[in-house]
Amino acid sequence: SGSMSNCIKETVGGYNEYLSSLREDKGDTVKVSLTKFDSRRIEQVYTNKCISQVKDMGLHEFMPCANTPLYDAIGKTVAEARAVASETDAVFIVILTDGMENNSEEYTLKSVRSLIADGQAKGWKFIFLGADIDAFSEARGLGIAQGSTLGFNKSDMGAAYSKLSESSGNMRSAYVSSGVQGIATMDCFSSTDQQELKPKL
Repeated sequence: SGSMSNCIKETVGGYNEYLSSLREDKGDTVKVSLTKFDSRRIEQVYTNKCISQVKDMGLHEFMPCANTPLYDAIGKTVAEARAVASETDAVFIVILTDGMENNSEEYTLKSVRSLIADGQAKGWKFIFLGADIDAFSEARGLGIAQGSTLGFNKSDMGAAYSKLSESSGNMRSAYVSSGVQGIATMDCFSSTDQQELKPKL
């Protein structure tokens, strides 16, 4: 939404750092989807694309504006993931927002919670990154575990993405050794991680 306009460079830089960490895996074992959203439109930029084919985002490609249809964005992203993921795939859905839901038309909190619960039952990891909001309260409302939530100030966007990259690497290692069930109960972030980035609201 428009309130992200004051952290464009940090958001894009952090996202590109995350892509770089995913590229460290050899071959095309990692596939990425990206959904950008505001109240004008929800754009699924690419879906299930091999990481080797995903280019870094340019600053001109991230133009925050308007309101926050958070439920619609989550719902459409999860629906797309369900269409392409197999039962043995490790699926990580990362939600980044600096605002609370205020503009969805298709999905409700109840329907999104149901989609998330269905995914979690398959071993999917839902990760909530909340900037300048009460991230833990928002994530809890969606049914996302505290250990998969990170709250921070926008000024710490880069550090938040660094912790996400580290967590994703740990999860991928656990998946290789133990499969989907090996990551189902893992925390994405430690209490130390969360305390280090505890936002000043």
